[in-house]
Amino acid sequence: MARARKPLTQQRGDLTEKKKAELEIQEKAIIIGRDDLAKPPEWLVDHTAKEEFKRVVKELSRIELVGNLDMAMIGAYANAYSGYVRASRNMKGKNMIVTRTGKGGITKAKNPLISIQEDYAREMRVFANLCGISIDSRLKAAEAKNAQIEDEIEEKFGDI
Repeated sequence: MARARKPLTQQRGDLTEKKKAELEIQEKAIIIGRDDLAKPPEWLVDHTAKEEFKRVVKELSRIELVGNLDMAMIGAYANAYSGYVRASRNMKGKNMIVTRTGKGGITKAKNPLISIQEDYAREMRVFANLCGISIDSRLKAAEAKNAQIEDEIEEKFGDI
């Protein structure tokens, strides 16, 4: 299976000016709009999810990492975030261990809300990775930006 092509800003090899121009044109051709992200989708579960959607889109827009094709992933992340917040609020003041009385007597078990929190946290991690808001994704973006700055400095001043 072939490796995914790196963006121009992440390429480290010696590229001719012609090759750089070609790659730049190719990259510009795949840039997508952001108009679908202007407001949260109607299918988000509540106000918390809508606010998180807006916050994430705003932050990702600052580093130009988001487009219309990301709407579903950001929305899914926002819904998972909202569920996590809801479960956390419901856990507040409750015991981590619950007791149940049944045919076998009294048993102790983990509060089911903990499992719900864990499920939502896992979902948030998956969607965060997919839509570029995980720490790893941001570090890769920062690395690419730093490489671009280094290339611009080298191009302007040469080896110092």
